[in-house]
Amino acid sequence: MDLVRIEWDDAEDFSESWASQREADEFAKKSYIVTSVGWLVKKNRFYVTIASDHDPNHGNYGTLRKIPKKMIRTLEVLKLQEPQKHEEPPI
Repeated sequence: MDLVRIEWDDAEDFSESWASQREADEFAKKSYIVTSVGWLVKKNRFYVTIASDHDPNHGNYGTLRKIPKKMIRTLEVLKLQEPQKHEEPPI
């Protein structure tokens, strides 16, 4: 299972209930870029699904996020290093 980093354009709401044309134009120009990191669960034609947690013993996932592919700017597979063994401190 791959660990991935995804940079994507998130949807955003205007915080005020009414906006002038100038405010609407400025709001429309801005992008809200988000970076998410997680375990790659599934990719299909429309979405990429990642999970923040994975329990390999039971095949369960925690905190799933489904990102529309058209909103994704980059998807990078992260390379994991072998864990280093540390001696446990005496109790």
